[in-house]
Amino acid sequence: MFVSLVPLRPVPFPKAAEFQGSSLGEAFLTVWQHYAGDERQASICARVLGFHLLMERTEGAAVGRWLTRSPGDIEAVLLHAAVIESVASVPLLHEGRLPEELFIQTVVLQASSRSVGVSSFGVSE
Repeated sequence: MFVSLVPLRPVPFPKAAEFQGSSLGEAFLTVWQHYAGDERQASICARVLGFHLLMERTEGAAVGRWLTRSPGDIEAVLLHAAVIESVASVPLLHEGRLPEELFIQTVVLQASSRSVGVSSFGVSE
């Protein structure tokens, strides 16, 4: 079951300066601005938060297999496309959390359906 998180009217979002140094804050700000006026805006933000909570709860272990360090930023990681697709498609629980077991199963299925000869991050092997 999906819960509609679409606000009745647009809600002002904090300014970018309030999120300096916060990747979660930067993610929310980017999503909020990109989807301004779109009825999916709040739902997408809920998914970002659900993923963030899963990462905190598992200390990143839930998707450790599907991430790699960013070569340009030692504090950043790159996520496999299967992780992003799963964040977008797995139904959130009523409290906004991603169900860990279903999420991981979906990531595994999405990752295994990728083309042979292409690495996790879309670079030919």
